[in-house]
Parts: sequence; C-alpha cells; structure tokens
Amino acid sequence: MSNDLINAINNHNPFKGRLVVKDHNVWGQGFPDEASLNAHASNAVYEAIEEVRSGQQKVVGITMTAERGLGKSHVISRIRHRLQIDGSALFVYMSQCNNLNRIKAEFLNTLANSLKQIGSKSVSQWQELATGLINEAFNKNYTSQQLVNQFPGALAKNPKVVEVLRDKVLSIKSDIQNPDILTAIIWTLSPDPAYELFAIRWLAGGSLP
Repeated sequence: MSNDLINAINNHNPFKGRLVVKDHNVWGQGFPDEASLNAHASNAVYEAIEEVRSGQQKVVGITMTAERGLGKSHVISRIRHRLQIDGSALFVYMSQCNNLNRIKAEFLNTLANSLKQIGSKSVSQWQELATGLINEAFNKNYTSQQLVNQFPGALAKNPKVVEVLRDKVLSIKSDIQNPDILTAIIWTLSPDPAYELFAIRWLAGGSLP
C-alpha cells in the first residue's frame, strides 16, 4: 500500500467511528457504503421490487440471516437510500418488536412513523402515497409538491375538498373498508404541520382530542 493511500485513509477515513450501522442510522441522510459488500442481498431486494412493479409477482418475501455485526442493517440502509433516490417504492422499517402481545399496535406505529420520513420527492412518504392515490383516481400526473402547494387554496374554496378527493379514490378502491384511512392520508398533504401531525397520529393508532 502506497504512502499516499495510507495518508489519505489516516486523514479522512469514512468508516472511522461508524463500524456498525444501527437502527437509528437507517434513516440517516448519508452513510459509508461499499456497494460490493453483501451486494447479492441488496440486489435480490431490488429484483424483487421490480418483479412486483412489473406485475410478475404480487408479493415477494426475502429473509436475510447473519450473525450480529455482519451487515444486515447496513444492507437495509443501502436499500433505503436507493429507494429514496429512484422513488421505486415506499420504505417501512421495523426493528425488534419488544412486546409480541402488542405487535399490531407496534407495527401500526412503525408504519405511520416510517411513512412520515422524507421520500424521493422531498416530501413525506405519506404525501407521496396520497399523491399516487389522487393521480390514479383522477388520471392526472400531479407532483406531491404541487398538491401540497394547492391544498390551502382548495380547502379555502371548498371546505369539503378532502371528502371529495376521498370519495373519488374510493370509487376506484372499493376494497378499502375504512374510508377514514383515506381521509387521514389525504390530510397529510396539508402544509399546515398541525393537520399533518394529527393525521399521522391517528394513522399510528393514537387518539385525537
């Protein structure tokens, strides 16, 4: 190894102090990554996502097993960053469940808070989901930011605009049994943090005043 390379590593080592990717690092904006490490695992996930997107499969399950510290969370973080860049899927991350008697409640809370994270369009994943539902229902191609920007004016013009949008989505999603879920998802488009916060809190299973 040349002296120049040794000096470069000593002066700027991206892996220094970050030998393990922990749960809270999965949502971090940046992390040291060498794409060849465990590439077979992350590539298998990318291929599975593409199979679902193309209609080849409806559901694909993948299990990754390894001893502690061998890179499982690192691979998960890599996948999350890839999805944030290309916008090919939503990302939900649930770590260890502490109480199996409350697994439904814990998963619901994890789902709501995962989708609260910023996705590929510089908005929350909830807002991406709401935009996708509205675009499909109205056969439009709005961006999430467009809908967020238009939300206050639309609400001022028609206080029942959320119900109008909900009913339009329900017309193509007749299998949804709880319309309130759609109502809450659409409310996440509000640029008012209070409305978005209450909507996500309800989606997480919390009670509202």
